[in-house]
Amino acid sequence: MIEFESVPRRRLRRKPVYLAAIALLAVTSVFAATSSLTRGTAIEYGQGVFQVKVCDTWIGINLKTILEPSGYQSGPGGYYVNQLQIIGLDSGACSGSNLQLSLYTTGNSSPLPLFVGTTATGTTQATNVTMSVNTSYYASRKGQVELINPAGTLTRTDGNERITPDYDSNNNFDGIYNIIFTTPLALASAVNTITLQSTAQ
Repeated sequence: MIEFESVPRRRLRRKPVYLAAIALLAVTSVFAATSSLTRGTAIEYGQGVFQVKVCDTWIGINLKTILEPSGYQSGPGGYYVNQLQIIGLDSGACSGSNLQLSLYTTGNSSPLPLFVGTTATGTTQATNVTMSVNTSYYASRKGQVELINPAGTLTRTDGNERITPDYDSNNNFDGIYNIIFTTPLALASAVNTITLQSTAQ
């Protein structure tokens, strides 16, 4: 069973059973769809609700996966987490904050390699993704959140990771930010826990 936690690991009263049910349904749908999916098919894996303590708000985090063939990254292939959806982030309240997300396997204190990230001299196996909420406020909010890549550089896209706003059918920003990895490294089957750390800039 997947469990979702924030950092510090403070459990929410009356919510664990609800979140576990969501996770179980998501995982069930993943396995049910396995036989009919082909490479490049994105699917929803699970979600959790987290408190962003530095700005006292709540956000949802959705994982999406992509099917990679045997031999991908010299491994057996399978479903890799290639996208994180950040839902309901109040970029006004969280202005001036950094949010860091990591994925874990239960019982292992080290975060999973998440994606191939950009460094000052090349690339690395990044174990977290960091969002930076600008102190300047955009009326539309869609441009206020950027990424800090492993090189420590602010970016919206650097070829290895990118963040894009999501739009509804009327082409209006719907409050969802999509973080997409070009070369994902975390097998969905290995993910049991998501952690969120929030700090002031």
